[in-house]
Amino acid sequence: MPDGSLSVLDGAQATQAVRSWVEEEPVFWLDLEAPSEAEWNLLQDPFGFHPLSIEDARSLSEFAKVDPYPQYLFVALHRFVLQGTGLRAELRLGEVDLFLHRSYLVTVHLEPAQEIEQVWRRLAAHPQLMRRGPEFVAHLVVDAIVDGLFPVIERLVEAREQLEDQVLERSEENPWPEITRLRRTFLTARRSLRPQSEALAHLGRERRGLVSDGAALYFRDISDHADRLMAIVENELRLLDNVVQMYLSLRTDRLNLVMQRLTMVSAIFIPLTLIAGIYGMNFRHMPELEWLWGYPLALVLMAAVGFGTYWYLRARGWFDPPGGPGRT
Repeated sequence: MPDGSLSVLDGAQATQAVRSWVEEEPVFWLDLEAPSEAEWNLLQDPFGFHPLSIEDARSLSEFAKVDPYPQYLFVALHRFVLQGTGLRAELRLGEVDLFLHRSYLVTVHLEPAQEIEQVWRRLAAHPQLMRRGPEFVAHLVVDAIVDGLFPVIERLVEAREQLEDQVLERSEENPWPEITRLRRTFLTARRSLRPQSEALAHLGRERRGLVSDGAALYFRDISDHADRLMAIVENELRLLDNVVQMYLSLRTDRLNLVMQRLTMVSAIFIPLTLIAGIYGMNFRHMPELEWLWGYPLALVLMAAVGFGTYWYLRARGWFDPPGGPGRT
């Protein structure tokens, strides 16, 4: 509001008030949440914003950006919404659009944004902040949006650590779906953060009489925060790749252990199969077939060969678990 107070306007009252503000050019901030068609029309008349910027505000932009127009700056910034908990959390992108004029700031978002609520409560508690101008209010909004990204990224980092612990514990549950989902989430975050960092850096350099040198310093500081977020996401992607390699290595190790055990079983039973095969041949002239103790002798021979092979392999360390005796 021009007098520094904050209120909610609707319908014809909002249209009349906005028209008078635009004509008188006081310093004010107008926030439109899920605008109606009448509210969308306000952006074109009386504000006179370019149709291309209004069109961008009506839908989710693929990338964050800063577009300079003759009388104002159009800024589209992404916000993160994390749905679900733990390893099943899904990242969804939201957007807040800013129209920064030398006398006012207009923000538009298609769904509720807690970042806007935070700035709203701060200005309600300290209405004198509005006197610092639209660019300062824009800084508060942009700063709240970027700061709101940190808790989301921290939850994703915790999910990656949980996934890493699950892989290290060699859980029987297949972690591959969670790995794929989390990697896709980090890639979505990186694809959004990279142009957002560039847009904020551009905002810190923008002048055109809309961003003063003092305000540019604040925007450059926010750009540094976005760069730090980008570095965290890049590092998490590398760590997630390490989790993938670790999981594949553990699977290979487990497969090698199974093959080793099968080899030991085969090494024990192949000699027994040989003995049974020889005494199972029905040739006429086989003196052992007529022996009274031939059958018990064959069993004793097979048992001796089997246990002898077992103790030989055990002495060579074939039965020791990976990592040496006493390891599991």
